[in-house]
Amino acid sequence: MTISIDLAKMITAEQRSEAEIAAAIASLKLILDNHLNAFAKDAGYDSIGSMATYAFSSIETFQAEGQKAIDYRDACWKVFMDLTKDKSNLPSAEELLDSLPAPV
Repeated sequence: MTISIDLAKMITAEQRSEAEIAAAIASLKLILDNHLNAFAKDAGYDSIGSMATYAFSSIETFQAEGQKAIDYRDACWKVFMDLTKDKSNLPSAEELLDSLPAPV
């Protein structure tokens, strides 16, 4: 019996590592998205995206809440970018969540 191996389909350790890093970052992004959406839902909105659109409302209360969403979202994503800059030392989900600023 002869075994045939297609070398073009082999995955190297480096490629596996890159895929694992990409998967870890995608998972952390989902965790952050869920966190931001929970923040918006606590304020009575469907999602952070929906809440942010109210920054352009002509009603001052909604406008302030929308700006609050944008400011908080930006602050959280800044932390995310800082924590994931070093791909060899990605945070755990708990470390990411613990590093986020408290909502204002």
